[in-house]
Amino acid sequence: MKKRVCSICIMVFMAYIVYTGSYADEELKFEPDGSLIMTTYDIKATTPIRYRTIGWTIYSADRSKSVVIQLWESESEDIDEDGDGYKEHVRTYFETDQHTIFNRIGAVDKEWQEKLYSEGGYLIFDGVLTIVEYDGEVEKRRLGQLTNGGDSYVGEVYFTLDGIKNARGWGSPGSLDSHFNKKVYLDEHPEMLDGNVEVKHFLMNGSAISRYDYSEKVESGEHQYTARQIAGHEYIGVKVKYGESAEGSMQSSDSITLSFDGSFSTACISFYYQGSENTGKSGEDIDPEATGVIKADDMGS
Repeated sequence: MKKRVCSICIMVFMAYIVYTGSYADEELKFEPDGSLIMTTYDIKATTPIRYRTIGWTIYSADRSKSVVIQLWESESEDIDEDGDGYKEHVRTYFETDQHTIFNRIGAVDKEWQEKLYSEGGYLIFDGVLTIVEYDGEVEKRRLGQLTNGGDSYVGEVYFTLDGIKNARGWGSPGSLDSHFNKKVYLDEHPEMLDGNVEVKHFLMNGSAISRYDYSEKVESGEHQYTARQIAGHEYIGVKVKYGESAEGSMQSSDSITLSFDGSFSTACISFYYQGSENTGKSGEDIDPEATGVIKADDMGS
């Protein structure tokens, strides 16, 4: 009987290691819309002292460059991992996107950002954690926090796996492995280096919109298109050209809402950007028929 109990315990322990390990050293992939979801896996805590991921350190592939980003959990769920009817584990998701990553890197290291634009490359994510005091299931007090978007911190904050593992006598320190050493490949975007103005297109046919790797469904009638943030650039307008039955025009706002009075076959929606330090022509002077990237020389800068 003792042998059997021991065998069961070993099997459960091995299953836990395998499952936790699937999130440790995790290789991630960007979703088609550019979003990135990271997952952590922990034993559900019941004690008044717990840890909490409050951000991530983004490293270059060789860990020679780094930047901290504040990123809150987007969702968590209690799970019954071993099928015994008890939800003793918790899986937590953190979501960001490639534009936020590019922007954050560019805010502290333009050279690193430009190298990623021109060559792409791997990035490594390590969790940034603090200690949290609970009263039952109610969070009472965090002992540390990131400030200024991740440029600084106050209180008890841990940036390394060994640091947080040794911070307290955790019941399942192995769970913390799933918060570190996550890798993702960031594709190059050389168009971001060509001049001071960036032009992106939606090509619409019927009810489908596509913008490089980004797509969404729209309905006929009223539509809203929102310009995305681009590091080092500012949004200056949009030009819409329809195949039939409707028209749009250059606007100076973050988004434009268009109403259609009939059906249309195709539409080309161009979003215009200029370098934030650009002193060239204004948005109204941009050729509305332009495609691709308008070079700095063409802008008179």
